[in-house]
Amino acid sequence: MRFPVFKALGASFAYLGAHFLTFLKLVWLPAALLTGVMAYAMPQMMDAQMQMLAIEESGDPNEIFSVLGPIAKTSGLIFLASLVLYPMLIAGVLKHIIRGDAPRMPFYLSFGGDELRLLLAYILLIVIVSIVAIAAMLGMTVLIAVLSVAAGAVPGEIAGAAFGLLMLAIIVAAIWFALRMSLIFPAAVGARSIGIGETWEATKDATIGLFFYWLVWMIFLAVLSTPVSLMMAGGFFSVFGEYFAAVMVDPSAAERLGEEFERRMLEAQAGMWDRSSAGFYLVLFATWLSLVIQYGLTSVAGGVAWRYLTGDERG
Repeated sequence: MRFPVFKALGASFAYLGAHFLTFLKLVWLPAALLTGVMAYAMPQMMDAQMQMLAIEESGDPNEIFSVLGPIAKTSGLIFLASLVLYPMLIAGVLKHIIRGDAPRMPFYLSFGGDELRLLLAYILLIVIVSIVAIAAMLGMTVLIAVLSVAAGAVPGEIAGAAFGLLMLAIIVAAIWFALRMSLIFPAAVGARSIGIGETWEATKDATIGLFFYWLVWMIFLAVLSTPVSLMMAGGFFSVFGEYFAAVMVDPSAAERLGEEFERRMLEAQAGMWDRSSAGFYLVLFATWLSLVIQYGLTSVAGGVAWRYLTGDERG
């Protein structure tokens, strides 16, 4: 069915206005727990990565392997926490919008069938995207080879135009596929299934409307995320600005400055997660807020879109 972009946008923001406290109840604790895991793991990970950077200069393989353990441990901890907490962060909001399930407590902390389906849907989506990407790369390789052979028989302008059209077709196909899969999480909750087939069916004939709907949401989220990103990673922007300015003055300096740029970026990230730093708790708050914006608000947008596409237009 056709997707009513403006009605859905209005319903999304109306939901936030009418149920903002409920929204906060649903998202604050999963986001806080994941932030807490990162507060514990990231300082250790950054210390290990700084050690790795120093060891790489000496090239001692034994020292390198000694540092890989802490990096693997902290990365694994964050990964496992994400598998549990990200589905919670998404499911609570979707269940409230799609089914009307309100939290009975001042927080949401549950891992049941809906959360498991969201996790499985995410894993299956990664598998599908990987297969499609590999097939696209193989097809593109063959076409590039054909165009390369044909380039000797046709003018260079025609071969270049053909390659440009090929790239445009790939980009359009990727956007179309992303839009068809954009409601997989609401479908998993609404249909109580993995959601692949349901989102594919629901978004049929709705891709143009969904494109503009998600475009507005992306702009809105970008506006909200910009100050949060500055709180989290202001040091990154200053280092990148210096590097970019130096390369603009002398493009040949890019390779020479690359290693120094990498080191300074890593130092800036390590400084963010330094518990003794005055800005550490600001980084934690910005991390929590970023999770709420990125996953909580996106779930609102997806849940409302799902209701409109499945006939429940009460908003």
